[in-house]
Amino acid sequence: MKKLLPIFAALTAWSWLRAGYYIQQKSYILKEGQRKESTTQIWMEGENLRMESPTRITIVNYGSQKVYFVNKSRKTYYAMTLPQLKELLSTMVEMMKRMGADVSPKIEITGEKKVVKGYHCTVVLMKLGSLQTMEQCLSPDVRISMADYMKVLEVMLPREMMEELRARKKKLEALGFPVYSRTSSSYMGRSTVTETYLEKYRRGPIPPEVFTVPPGYRKTEYSSPFSRR
Repeated sequence: MKKLLPIFAALTAWSWLRAGYYIQQKSYILKEGQRKESTTQIWMEGENLRMESPTRITIVNYGSQKVYFVNKSRKTYYAMTLPQLKELLSTMVEMMKRMGADVSPKIEITGEKKVVKGYHCTVVLMKLGSLQTMEQCLSPDVRISMADYMKVLEVMLPREMMEELRARKKKLEALGFPVYSRTSSSYMGRSTVTETYLEKYRRGPIPPEVFTVPPGYRKTEYSSPFSRR
């Protein structure tokens, strides 16, 4: 039995290293005088990612470079490649540039300290010119690596901002995981403010079906909003 203990310990350690993350966030959105609440769930494991809001699901497989966008109310989904998604985000940035908007990315580690819902954290500012400012508070108390969280940001931020993040990856990783963020955006006279708090997280194995499109959903074709008709 004693000889088997190191084997069991090794298997346990391996399963821990391979284990994924479940993250739940609560957001408060203020737009045009209306305040809404929304809960986002995130699952990450290996090369797989799933983000789910009350109305939509996004599933990413970094191995196959495929992204699936699921509409829960219509029970439909469409797919594109990760390079196509990055190109779409870059195209949107280029269009804003041509309209005269400042979209230059900037990241500043302010050094300001806060305590948010019991988490000690450090404030980091992420700016996309005059269009968007995101204040994030990163806490080392949450044991989720920035390298893993960058998989989430990969499908949300344009290529230019991701390059800035990678350049500061080591410094950001030392600060920890965002337990709070406040995003202010303004475009064509309309402004939106979103505050997001980490509600809970846990580490452990995730069933493979979490990273697949739910059964019974109909596939539709993706049509770029910038394609000529």
